[in-house]
Amino acid sequence: MAVKIFIISVVVSCEWWFGILAMSISLFQFQNKAVNTLLQHSIIHFPTDMVYHEHPYPFAIERNFLEQNLFSELARDFPAVPESVVKKNNSRGNKSIFFNTTEYDLILRTSEAWRRLHYFVHSQAMIDYGMKFYGRPLQDHPECMLHVDKATYKEFIENHFMVKESVLFDRRHQVQLGRSIEIDGKHYDRNTLFSRMDFFHGPPERYHLGPHLDWPHRVFTVLIYFTDTNSTTGGALRILERNGDGNFRVIETVYPKVNTAVSFLSALPSAWHEAEIFRGPGFRKLIQIQVSAHYSVCRSASSSIRHPKP
Repeated sequence: MAVKIFIISVVVSCEWWFGILAMSISLFQFQNKAVNTLLQHSIIHFPTDMVYHEHPYPFAIERNFLEQNLFSELARDFPAVPESVVKKNNSRGNKSIFFNTTEYDLILRTSEAWRRLHYFVHSQAMIDYGMKFYGRPLQDHPECMLHVDKATYKEFIENHFMVKESVLFDRRHQVQLGRSIEIDGKHYDRNTLFSRMDFFHGPPERYHLGPHLDWPHRVFTVLIYFTDTNSTTGGALRILERNGDGNFRVIETVYPKVNTAVSFLSALPSAWHEAEIFRGPGFRKLIQIQVSAHYSVCRSASSSIRHPKP
């Protein structure tokens, strides 16, 4: 009798352990499947066959930038205009939703298309795309300190006010230590880059950004438009050349259409541009993708990023 009880106990115990093992294997497979699915869904291809203009700095304009089905899903799930923008109480111009906020988290939870784009933007693939497209002019510029062939993505959440209060625009605060850059006692790898993606809802008759440069730790920028504009509605992006007398000449005026992308090499000291007031109905919708370093990449002069008003 005791032997039977012992055998039954052993069998039950073995079944219990096999059950736990099976559950563990299933959970492991599920987790791996989830990760693989995530990686698979993040595979997006930005076109690299675009021909960019070299004057006055590298920039490109591409219609039908994203695959049409993906763009349609992104347009369908484009977030509603935040209340702060509707009430004209947005302190960030027309940059209305950005990473690490409740609104952005909701987008990632509810839209597979935006999750895919988010994970592509925040990956090594985004860095490789930019280096493939803009690597040569970065290498050729005598002031650029980034080693294009070693550019590496690292996750970093950039706070809006961190940028506004930053000393990154002045190289007098930067000390080169081999492959590291020291700023205010902190060391940064010169080849480490990070990404951010921001939603824009341009309020009509209100937002205008005159001739300016992006912050000098920006490496390159991609704008993708979700609203049609024309000469009547305004909202154009102008590529500018700054003359020796400090005045500007318009090189290209871009009236974006849906699924149009404008890309440019933000790091250069010649990358002047401006955004025109949007006069159309509703709100001008676009996203801004920027890849950045932790230091001033190509600008040695401590010049203002804003052109002074006359």
